[in-house]
Amino acid sequence: MEPGKLQDKKPVLKLPMKKLPVLKLPKLKLPVLKLPVLKRPVLKSINRDLVFSASLVCAFIATKSAVSLMLQECKRGHDEYPFVVQTVSVCAFLLQLVFYAWQTTYELGCIHGMMTLLSAWKDMAPAVFYSTLVALSGLLQTISQNYIDASSYIVLMQLVLVLVAFGDRFILKKEATFLLWCLVLLQTGIVISYVNTLTVHKMKTQRVASVGPAGSHLDSGTVHTFGIVVCLCAECCSATGCILQQQFVQVAKPGLPISIKYWYQHFFGVIVILSTTFFDWRNVERIMQHGFFGGWDRQVFLTMFCMWLYAVAASSLTAYLSALTAAMSAAMVVIVISLFEVFYRGRALSGAQFFFIVALVVNSGAYAHLKDRHNRGPKRSTNAPSTK
Repeated sequence: MEPGKLQDKKPVLKLPMKKLPVLKLPKLKLPVLKLPVLKRPVLKSINRDLVFSASLVCAFIATKSAVSLMLQECKRGHDEYPFVVQTVSVCAFLLQLVFYAWQTTYELGCIHGMMTLLSAWKDMAPAVFYSTLVALSGLLQTISQNYIDASSYIVLMQLVLVLVAFGDRFILKKEATFLLWCLVLLQTGIVISYVNTLTVHKMKTQRVASVGPAGSHLDSGTVHTFGIVVCLCAECCSATGCILQQQFVQVAKPGLPISIKYWYQHFFGVIVILSTTFFDWRNVERIMQHGFFGGWDRQVFLTMFCMWLYAVAASSLTAYLSALTAAMSAAMVVIVISLFEVFYRGRALSGAQFFFIVALVVNSGAYAHLKDRHNRGPKRSTNAPSTK
């Protein structure tokens, strides 16, 4: 090859490209390993709503029982309460105002919470009426226990269930079955029968005269009857007020915090209770002579604190559950009061009274179960064919 000349390129053989066949392997299904599911502890598997509801009911039963028994202890050794009833109720309501103001500022912040609380007064007109009824109910319940014992009072209060059932039907427009109405009427008959046996027992065992708070000489039967009448008035106010309270708290102004609604309710309640003080001029004279806390001792302070806790539990039970649940929970208070008076105070119950107390609790439990099942409605079967 001569220098300076380019070397000739060798020819390249180009072979035709053939597509290779693609091998399709069958899909293999791998076995799925099913690991055993570890069960959680029992406390963690319980629904939080159920725990919350049960806690409210237990708190309601405990505080209501404590208030009834402690009011009887405050009166022990006296013809009437050694203090003005309105002073205890007002202090309990003032604690409620402080509690709900704190709850509002905790949820919304200090400044924004107080501004919302002060600006909500324009929407609180419907709360005036039921606040008056709730305040009068608590006051009349306390006064009635000045004339009747705790067990009689707590059994009479079971008529609230009947009144709440009527309010649930005609005010809240909730339907009820024929069986539920039969249980309501049975509840009325049980309470009337218990009161009849209790009155007969009182007339047989107590023939001595007692002096009433007004200074007039009244026999024990008349005093006991007057206490029953006051308790029945308290029941009417309690049932109507709780139904209207539930309607306002759960339905009206849904964007407004519940704590604000309850703050105004107890604010109006303080005004009502202070106004009732002037209905009996003897109360004014006692306050002017002995001071606002005249007749108070350590037990009265503890009673007032329990009344505040009871008010918190009752309001929460009505707001988050229903007034009917509160009425049903009061049936359990009958057991607590009865057991306390039998084992601690040595009170003897007749066979008829024991029978009516058991029947009252069973009837209340049956009503609660059937009412809850009625509210949930019939369950649909999962195997039923669907219709499009």
